[in-house]
Parts: sequence; C-alpha cells; structure tokens
Amino acid sequence: MKRIEILTNEHGTILVISLIILALASMIGVAALTTASLEIQVSGNDMRYAESFYKADAAAMTGASAIEGSVPTVLLNRKFKAQGETGEEITLATEAQLPDSDDIENDSNWVTGADISAEAPSVISGDGYNARFLPVEMPARGSSLDLAGTSGTKMHEFTIYGRSVFEPGNSNKRLGQTIVEIGYKKRF
Repeated sequence: MKRIEILTNEHGTILVISLIILALASMIGVAALTTASLEIQVSGNDMRYAESFYKADAAAMTGASAIEGSVPTVLLNRKFKAQGETGEEITLATEAQLPDSDDIENDSNWVTGADISAEAPSVISGDGYNARFLPVEMPARGSSLDLAGTSGTKMHEFTIYGRSVFEPGNSNKRLGQTIVEIGYKKRF
C-alpha cells in the first residue's frame, strides 16, 4: 500500500505565503494613502481658516481705522465714513440692534446693501474672500473713573466686528466664515 503524506509535500507553500504578504502590504499602502489624503484635507482647511481669521482681523482693524478717521461731528450724528473723509457715510449700529451674539452671524447685517456694515478694501477682500466690518456703538458704562473729558468731550465705546467669508469663485458654496470682535474707545 502506498502512503501519501500531504504534510510533507511543500510545493506551492511559498506562493501562498507571498500572496498573504502582498495582501498585507496592499492594505498597509491603502491605509497610508487614505491617511495622507485626510492630512492634506485637514491642512488645507487649517490654512483656509487661518487666512480667513487674518482677513477678518484686518477688516476689524480697518473698522477701527474708519472710526478713528471720522470727524467727531459725523460720529455725533451716529454715522462714520467707511474710507476716511472721502468715503460714504454709514449708520453706526447700536447694541440694541444686535442684542445677542447670534444676530452678528445673520447675513442681513453683512450684505452689500446693509446700512450698518462696510466692505473692507480690496487688499483684504479678494481671492474668494469677502471681508466686511461692522462697528457697533456700545452704551456708556459707569465706572469709578470720570469718562468725561476736560474740554466737554466724552469717551465712546465701540465693538467692531470683522467678518471674512470664503466662497470660491467657481461655486456658490460657503467654505468658511470667521467673525472677529475687537473693542475700541474714542473720545469726542
């Protein structure tokens, strides 16, 4: 009787082992490719957020500059000039118009035809970014310090919001929005 030993027959074993190693290497490669793709998306989003943040901050600083550059008689009439003495007069918003932080995100405060916000210069807006600023005059808050000046002037407080929205030119999709809030005081 002839005895066949299957376990001693090692023909083709190396083929099975190499196929298993190849399958494992392929799975590791696909996982590495997926991880790299996600990292690229995350870094792109981070870069877009940082750029949007700096544009919103620049818009808020432009708003502070607009308040500083407006003459006191214009400010006393609850208006400011968006771009120095040659800019158009825009109505100053009050805290009553924006009672809570949810209202500041409302698009109606930021549209081009809005009476209370102004567009930041094209140096800030551009490349898919729309940057605007919105100065809000705050009510005078009492303190132990005298806020009235010696020449009859009074200290006025402002909260200036800067907003940057990223919408690429080839789509109507909003990919990011950043709102920055700064405080500003001016005596007039």
